[in-house]
Amino acid sequence: MSLGVLGYFGNGLKAVLFTCSSLQVLTFKDVQVNRSARYAQHDVIGAMPINEYVGKSLSTVSFTITLSQDHNAVPMLYFDVLKNILESGQAQKLILGPDYMGEFVLESYDENRKHFTGIGICTFAEVTLHLREVGGFNLLNEIVNKVKEVIS
Repeated sequence: MSLGVLGYFGNGLKAVLFTCSSLQVLTFKDVQVNRSARYAQHDVIGAMPINEYVGKSLSTVSFTITLSQDHNAVPMLYFDVLKNILESGQAQKLILGPDYMGEFVLESYDENRKHFTGIGICTFAEVTLHLREVGGFNLLNEIVNKVKEVIS
């Protein structure tokens, strides 16, 4: 009964571990990554404006996780974990599959509570997380990027 770890979002004990095993299933789907660049626009008298590349913008990531009590991913427990992560405002590490995505803050999340017990306890939910990259220098990100450059 090994625990197949698919990824991770968080720091320390207050984290969401994405798993798929006989013990627990908590997976992600519909991963959307948005990367963009920043440009400064310079107005030129009598001519078209000129764009100048300033640098990359902060990336955003969103994905949906499925929480099912039948698969040992109790929604009510994870709602508390996500609320604590959101309210902490702290950067969290994000790993999806083999990809270290970097450090992100949880900007918001949407709970879609679908199934309930006879006393109103949620037993199945889908939660969509909306994350924004944390800016600044990150040594781990730099090392990962350099290793990827060497490999390719």
